[in-house]
Amino acid sequence: MRKPRFLPIIPGITTPRASSPKLVPIESNDRIRRLAMSSRDERRANAKELNAALEEAAGMRPCDGCTECCTIIGVRSLNKLPGQRCKFVGESGCKTYPNRPQECRQFYCFWRFGYMDDEDRPDKSGIVLNPRQMNDVSFLMVSESRPGAVEKYADKLEDLAAAQGVSIVFGNIAEQTVTRVFGPTSAFFELCMANPHLVGLHIAQRNERGLSWFVAKEARPGTLKYFNDRLRDDAETLGSVVLTGTFNSTEPVDIYGPPDAVAALASLIAERQGIGKPRAIGKA
Repeated sequence: MRKPRFLPIIPGITTPRASSPKLVPIESNDRIRRLAMSSRDERRANAKELNAALEEAAGMRPCDGCTECCTIIGVRSLNKLPGQRCKFVGESGCKTYPNRPQECRQFYCFWRFGYMDDEDRPDKSGIVLNPRQMNDVSFLMVSESRPGAVEKYADKLEDLAAAQGVSIVFGNIAEQTVTRVFGPTSAFFELCMANPHLVGLHIAQRNERGLSWFVAKEARPGTLKYFNDRLRDDAETLGSVVLTGTFNSTEPVDIYGPPDAVAALASLIAERQGIGKPRAIGKA
């Protein structure tokens, strides 16, 4: 399997390794990629990949009466919107499971892979994770069946994302309202670079006069308010600079990172654009 394209421009950033035998990094776990591909579009997955995915699914944990995905998933053929309880759910589970719609067949619950604890089962935790892949970048999508569940499990989600070396995305993709991304800096930046409209944030690298920095700007209005704090922390992790806004804009910008790097970039911006001192310099 091809390893994830972690950013070569970030020195010292490596994929966190599993701290528990249950947490096998996705880069060495081919079934996550296969399941993500077949879940995304069964028609585009070749027969070998799809059969392998189905074989893996056969060895997964049983649902044991958990039906949280029956609320999370939107099913067009049933006119069922995401978040609505399915009319076919009974006390013992799905009443039409052998004939369930394609959307249900293509959904794979991450808890069933055995990477999470028993108490994290969706009907107990209120969170449902499933593998996704967009533009060759794998990630996990987390949905909550009970309000506040994601915040309650935030620390566990951060640990899980770090152990798997991928991002865990929280929000409503259909409504384009991603509000939080868990996981290591390298995976987060890779996700935003490859899929800016997924998170609503576009990140690109810039190089000039021996300086290297990242520009982060909104792919959708209002997105930066969700990620400004994260960008500050990521800038410190990178040992580099994250500039929010547009480099060529005459509006003030925010620059995050170590003071020396921030000062050098601020000087370059002032020289090129004459926009004066940026609004925020570094992190205290």
